[in-house]
Amino acid sequence: MFISALRIRNYKSFRDSDWLSFGPTFTVIVGQNNVGKTALLEAFRMRENAHNPFRGLSLPRGRAPNPASRFDVKLRLPGAELKDIFLASGSSHFIAIPDEARPNPQSFLDKLFSDRELELEIFASPGASIQSERNPCHGLFERGQNNTVTQAFPSPDRTTIVGSGFLGAADGLLGLLENAMPRLVYVFKAERLNIGTHQSQDTEVLAPNASNLPAVLFKLQSNPWRWNRYNEHVRTIFPAIKRVVVGPVAGANGQLAISLWSIDLDTERDDLAIRLEESGTGVGQVLAILYVAMSRERNVIVIDEPNSFLHPGASKKLMQILKRYGSNQYVISTHSPEIIATIKPEIVHLLQWSDQESMVTQLDSRSLADMNRILTDVGVELTDVFGADRVIWVEGPTEQKCFPLIAAALPGGLPLGTVFVPLRNTGDFDAKAVSAKAVWEIYERLTSGPALLPPALAFSFDRENRSEIDIKDMQRRSDGRAHFLPRATYENFLLHPPAIQAVLANDYERYEMGEVPGAESIENWIEESGSLYGARTEGGPLIEDRSWLASCNAPKLLGDLFSSLSDQRLSYRKLTHSIALTEWLLKNAPEKLSELSSHITDIVGQ
Repeated sequence: MFISALRIRNYKSFRDSDWLSFGPTFTVIVGQNNVGKTALLEAFRMRENAHNPFRGLSLPRGRAPNPASRFDVKLRLPGAELKDIFLASGSSHFIAIPDEARPNPQSFLDKLFSDRELELEIFASPGASIQSERNPCHGLFERGQNNTVTQAFPSPDRTTIVGSGFLGAADGLLGLLENAMPRLVYVFKAERLNIGTHQSQDTEVLAPNASNLPAVLFKLQSNPWRWNRYNEHVRTIFPAIKRVVVGPVAGANGQLAISLWSIDLDTERDDLAIRLEESGTGVGQVLAILYVAMSRERNVIVIDEPNSFLHPGASKKLMQILKRYGSNQYVISTHSPEIIATIKPEIVHLLQWSDQESMVTQLDSRSLADMNRILTDVGVELTDVFGADRVIWVEGPTEQKCFPLIAAALPGGLPLGTVFVPLRNTGDFDAKAVSAKAVWEIYERLTSGPALLPPALAFSFDRENRSEIDIKDMQRRSDGRAHFLPRATYENFLLHPPAIQAVLANDYERYEMGEVPGAESIENWIEESGSLYGARTEGGPLIEDRSWLASCNAPKLLGDLFSSLSDQRLSYRKLTHSIALTEWLLKNAPEKLSELSSHITDIVGQ
């Protein structure tokens, strides 16, 4: 069985979600905190929930809300699987049949319980019985055509289903589904499970709240091959756990307990094993999730934010393992782009908060593939932009690291949710005619693309090697979103001898290189060699020549300066040293970065 669609009405933040589609294997739910992700996942429990009516701006002040919540689902269920559910129930049920089947109900039952896939629509309110607006719920003939049913029984050998007699009773498949749903749908919430001990019982079915996990794992131990595979999965996710063991609790009649070995098994130190209830929050969740995934097929497994109770590496490994058990359907809410990238879901639902209610935008696998192609085109990963409110594309990694430092020092700080992402190849934007147009179109798609991606706010480029004509053309192509540094490169703002001396001093101390050159020696070197990197335009010290500072080849100058003053023992590490120089200037001479501050204010405030 899998749930192909879900509709939530009058529950928590959902007034009416309309029909939400779900993929046969993986569907991911994303969105900021408190926008309804948990409520959406709870809806899979249907009648097991409590009434929690919607309250929002669309409900007039003073009007009592509709007290009844409602959950509708569309199920896809092979007839053969429905047959297994029927036989496992061990009892008779009334099955609706068409008039023409009255002479031979067995032929219709054989068709119903064949390998063909059935589509059923059911709904329930909390605490109420499952119902259907279709009559019969299996939809194999039109609603209201007749009220004829046959009473169907499991055969004595439990291999077939046989019909007997004709009645006018209700559709018995609804009761069958109502009893089966808790064993077919598991909702794992982001909370600690109290599942360390349980009374022994002969069952392979995990309870909806996983309370009988010790009992089902104890039974699983009798299958050595599968039990070893289960433990391998646990070790993969939690390398510190060497073995999961289930055994009787001393002095407690029939009680079973789960213990975890974190020491090598060959020590035989069972006294050092710890009980599950004494372990980390996520361990019990993973043990239960793995059990359902491995021991059941075509179950619906709903997991609320695995990254909230698991280390990022562990949650990624869990997803990789679940992919091996693809006969189940997984619905996962997450804040982690790594999880999305790992499982490659068929559908992503983006939840957003609008007018005091949850709104859902669906992205299917094709949209996700398009999004990934867009990101690949610009040389970034989903992790670079996922969860941001807006993106500023910058010249390279140096600006990516240093711009936020400068923005944080601005009076208003950096607007929350803004990220700086380095451009893959800024030379692409300088290309002529068709190629440049294609590059700008890629970034336009990022600006107005899938809802999962934040909009591109602005672009920041160097002026180096760009004419005023090129700059104006790029501004035109970008609809004004392209901005240019006031100087040739970022490094042109870092030519401050005291800052350079302080950064050199750190390297000299780290590598035990002796006496560090002073700020005066650095200024003298620039005065003597600076004309090699740009033309002097003013009288006086070169380091005060504003035109030279703005246009000289600062990256090469810094590289040669570091090498020359250290007798070729040091090199200028562009990213590391630019960050260090920026931090020194912000602390000791912030006025030297005033032009940069104004530039960043312009692009952040656009």
